[in-house]
Amino acid sequence: MSKMTIDPWFLNQLQRIIGWNGVVWIDEFIGLRGWGLILYGVLPSNLAFLGILDTKLPDVDKFSIIFILGASIIPIFFIFVLISDQNKKWYLTKDRFGIRSLTITFLIIFLSTLIFEISGIIHKKYFLCLPWNLETFTASAECFFSAISSLVISSSLFVIALTRKTDFPMLPSVSFVKSMGRIERNIRKIKSEDIWEKYTTIDDSLIKLVEDTEKEVYNIIISKGNNLAKRSLERNFIDLKNLEIVLKKIGENRGEGSKKIDWKIYFGNTNLNDDQHRRRYNEENVFNSLERLRNLELED
Repeated sequence: MSKMTIDPWFLNQLQRIIGWNGVVWIDEFIGLRGWGLILYGVLPSNLAFLGILDTKLPDVDKFSIIFILGASIIPIFFIFVLISDQNKKWYLTKDRFGIRSLTITFLIIFLSTLIFEISGIIHKKYFLCLPWNLETFTASAECFFSAISSLVISSSLFVIALTRKTDFPMLPSVSFVKSMGRIERNIRKIKSEDIWEKYTTIDDSLIKLVEDTEKEVYNIIISKGNNLAKRSLERNFIDLKNLEIVLKKIGENRGEGSKKIDWKIYFGNTNLNDDQHRRRYNEENVFNSLERLRNLELED
């Protein structure tokens, strides 16, 4: 599996400042593991610095801000859809999926607009003016329109980079995407098993499925790079390992009654007697681990 895209120095510095939990939390909001999306999205606007990209725009003085925003909806929505599609492949759960996609889209538009403004100042098309007036609004609107126009090029880059079966700099590798897809499908199958809702005979095929999923997660964890994915998948690995141990423990019990009691301790939600409550309390970490897996909201 090829290396993930976050620069180790940048990631290590961020980790020193806010810790790994903070880094993973930020990743869930702005998609650090696929930060190349932001750079690819902003890249076309940099052509303005070189004078290569000079978008011809209508006279913005004649249009209201409502019209300007309305005309921008389609390209913005298209970029948002492309970004959302990748978030489904690079992350296992739905946690903060919408916020992450919106944040990346906003950053691309904001940074592109800012680059066009700076470029306009450098090429003496605009000048710095602190009070907000019609001229500053006109300049900002022009830069915003230019940024939206550059999204046409950005979307083309996205389509090329995200649909071809090759690795691109600053984006998660193809092999990583495939692994995440297999993990998601396997966990979905595991969550659909009857064992979560009622006692049933432990099937060897279920244990094999759990073990295979563990191995897939473990391969990501031990691979070079993949630091953000490792941190986000560590808890899933622990939960799968606990599930494997519990399933084997229930299956190895000789008596059917003992198997049902163990099932109730780890999976049941009602009608526990005092002794079963005590045993669950002693195994609280394992029970909570299985509950996390049960309630895991996977990507669609």
